[in-house]
Amino acid sequence: MGDAQILIILELLMAVLTFSIASFSSIFIIGIIALALGFVTEGTDPATYSMTAYSLEKIDSPQKASGIKTIFNGFAKIIFPFLIGFVATKFGIVWGFYSLAIASLIPIIPASYYLKEKQRNSEVV
Repeated sequence: MGDAQILIILELLMAVLTFSIASFSSIFIIGIIALALGFVTEGTDPATYSMTAYSLEKIDSPQKASGIKTIFNGFAKIIFPFLIGFVATKFGIVWGFYSLAIASLIPIIPASYYLKEKQRNSEVV
């Protein structure tokens, strides 16, 4: 299984776990789900770094591409907590978690595109 497939699976798991955490009221179950969510979240980093490294081999300016990835990661880590907090304030904490679950599906789009490009490039070579 490749890096993009792993990322897609982890993002789907992240969405399910995040949705689930809003659905339970037992602190014990929420704790278990939060622990699993932590493992899944940290598992996405190696996959994205592998995808970035593969992509950087294909371009002339790897420093620029690496910088762009870093900027997007930083931007997401700053903006999304504010957006989730805004949703939670306006509509309730449960909707904050639901919006986070939906947001966790966003990386599947570029991962799918990456996977198609990688498959296309491997067929050409």
